[in-house]
Amino acid sequence: MSFSYQKQNRLLKKDDFKKVLLNSFSSRGAFLKINYCFGTSNVPKLGLIVTRRFGNSVRRNNFKRKIREIFRTNKLFLRSNLEVIVLPQKAAKEASHQELCRDFLSLIPSISLQ
Repeated sequence: MSFSYQKQNRLLKKDDFKKVLLNSFSSRGAFLKINYCFGTSNVPKLGLIVTRRFGNSVRRNNFKRKIREIFRTNKLFLRSNLEVIVLPQKAAKEASHQELCRDFLSLIPSISLQ
């Protein structure tokens, strides 16, 4: 498995997001809320929902960049058919990359084992 973040690893369509949100389990940490379900693909997929309420475009894009990097480097730990949507909590505005990574990884075992 490659460490790149390719198009096949992204949730892109509105219907894909709806499917995950309607059929999902959720897990909440200090900085992140993760909705997930198990799909039919053979690669893990990531979707991000970051609204304007989180901050200006610079802050939103910085957050998304951090989460994509965390997902890219840790996708070996995820089940191959996992589809994940990540939403930030209020505290994520001030969180460092390491804190987000720790929070994401703490949610991974509860996701991977089901």
